[in-house]
Amino acid sequence: MLLASIRHCLKNLLRFSGRDSRALFWPYAFAIFCLMSVAGYAWMMFMIQRIMQFALAHPADTTIMTGPSSVSIRFTPGHPFPVSDFQAIIVGLAIGAAIFVALTAAAVCRRLHDRGRTGLWGLLPAAFLTLSFTAFPRLMADASLDGGVPALFPIVFLSNLAYLGSLVALVIMLAGAGTPGANRFGPDPAADTE
Repeated sequence: MLLASIRHCLKNLLRFSGRDSRALFWPYAFAIFCLMSVAGYAWMMFMIQRIMQFALAHPADTTIMTGPSSVSIRFTPGHPFPVSDFQAIIVGLAIGAAIFVALTAAAVCRRLHDRGRTGLWGLLPAAFLTLSFTAFPRLMADASLDGGVPALFPIVFLSNLAYLGSLVALVIMLAGAGTPGANRFGPDPAADTE
């Protein structure tokens, strides 16, 4: 079933019309999610390693605290923090999120159609995620200036909450049973599998 789901969704990567059943959608979505999670984790580890190397190369200007399951690096105020590395983390994660959206957009749209809903519901989490990724680098730059709470913090915080809420709502919509019989988006995909 996994390979059939992946084959179907990749073959229909740009088809935003019609309907897909849960059985066609979820194995593909889960496989893409796992693949992107592994890639994102590898990217984060690579970039954190670079920041750690920077900290070790500047021992007089950094404090490294380690615990059983954590590492914290504090840079002395005024020291040139490797902002480019931090921005590379955010850019890499944003690119990964964009790839995930590109690979799942049509499948999400077809799955929402099976529920009798417009595919535009799938854009809501993407919009909040885009706002967060756009504002976060500026938030970090403002935070490093004086150490206080930056003015953008409430916007990014609320955007992240809205992203999580809309993502949960989208997953619930995607998980529900499709409308039986034909709907305004096409015939029942369950009829094709019987």
